[in-house]
Amino acid sequence: GSPDPDGIVAEFDLNGEGPYTGTSDLFGDYSISYSDGQLSFTAAAVPGVGNREMTLEGEFTDGLFSGTYSIVGLAEGTFEATRS
Repeated sequence: GSPDPDGIVAEFDLNGEGPYTGTSDLFGDYSISYSDGQLSFTAAAVPGVGNREMTLEGEFTDGLFSGTYSIVGLAEGTFEATRS
């Protein structure tokens, strides 16, 4: 496989009205919605996987961020991340 891509940093003022949008080399154009601890991420055409759509749904609870992800026709699963 390929090496891990460089990390990306995206900062949004979650007090503002969403959805929030951005662009990165890794995800292409993406949008993020956030409400009551729930985050939804959609990248309609991820360049590195044949311009397939990627979605991620997650929840912030007790220092954790966990949820599900899908890349249409390629992968789906769950994840969990902790705040350091």
